[in-house]
Amino acid sequence: GRRGGSGGGARPRGVRAWGTNRDWSRDRCSRRSILGTEAFLEMSLDIGPHFERLSRAKRCQWRAIQKGWRSAIEQRERMAKSFGADQLPMGDAAVVVFGSLARGELTTSSDVDWTLLIDGRADAAYLGVVNQIRTSFYKKLKLVSPGPSEMFGGMTYAHDLVHDIGGVRDHSHNMSRRLLLVLESSELSSSSSSSPVVSDRVIRQILQRYVIQDGSFSSYRTSPRIPRFFLNDVVRFWRSMAVDYAAKYTERGSDKWALRNIKLRMSRKLLFVKGLWMSLSMGMEDRALKTNDQIVEHLWNSARQPALESLSHMINAVAPKSGRKAFDAYNWFLGMLDDPKRRKALETLSPAEAISAKEFLEARKHAERFDAELREVLFEKNKKFSRVVKQYGVF
Repeated sequence: GRRGGSGGGARPRGVRAWGTNRDWSRDRCSRRSILGTEAFLEMSLDIGPHFERLSRAKRCQWRAIQKGWRSAIEQRERMAKSFGADQLPMGDAAVVVFGSLARGELTTSSDVDWTLLIDGRADAAYLGVVNQIRTSFYKKLKLVSPGPSEMFGGMTYAHDLVHDIGGVRDHSHNMSRRLLLVLESSELSSSSSSSPVVSDRVIRQILQRYVIQDGSFSSYRTSPRIPRFFLNDVVRFWRSMAVDYAAKYTERGSDKWALRNIKLRMSRKLLFVKGLWMSLSMGMEDRALKTNDQIVEHLWNSARQPALESLSHMINAVAPKSGRKAFDAYNWFLGMLDDPKRRKALETLSPAEAISAKEFLEARKHAERFDAELREVLFEKNKKFSRVVKQYGVF
């Protein structure tokens, strides 16, 4: 897409050129960064229509958010070309990425969470494919490898994700891979016009499992029809992330404690809110979604929205006067992560040091603003939506 003011003429007043040394986290919706109509005509708001509508309504660019989006697109294209995504078995396997790269929030020092998603016959050759991908990503592109949990960087079989929901076989890694596939994944393709065949098919099967094979949900025709099986798994995933955050302190000590704390409050919470909206938005539909196929289609369309696009959708639908505080805070968060100096300062703080460190206190202030507006949107701004949240989201 076009970048502001790059079309040859004079740049519209209020629009700055993109640059690597700009601190985009400071670009809030203050008097200095509110744009006029002419400036908006030069913007490229390609995250999605709901984000564009919100951005135009608030007359804000949120440049750190847009920089992260463009950086993620460019990185995914480089990764797909580096190992030849078109060489994988057609329709049977695909490289799928997660995290900030998949959400469109890529920043400096972001690690790369990926898996080879297999939805086909077993083949010993896949091990060689995984090694080829590792060589391409880590040696050729010099990307940051996934964390030490070993949840990413290998093979994932679709059968486990679809059929092992709940019960003793649904271990922590399986649950996390399944929910991350639904909430924030992106399939790599060597062609920007190619559709994500494998991941889309697996996500649809997972959603069908949540809806069609939930006996009580299929039997009772209550209105609205909220998919509680899926919603309960989203809630379980959110609580698991919070518990794992505490467990990592036991396992790793204070290493990156403060950074993990802020990520839990911001990007992890954003994922949870996306899952909530996917489920509870059915209670806000003008027309009732009566059939299982309609509900699966609704969930699938919602799953394909980036997390920030989903948040924009929720705000536009239930609290159109809100959103500026939450997106200002998230814009600051991404700008901070993109600043090596401030990111490093958070990474090195222990819990004892963080309570008096200006870097952590500032980050916590923005996280609290993000949380406060989310709570207002969920519980205060729209009576109908608040009733749905309280009835289905709490119990």
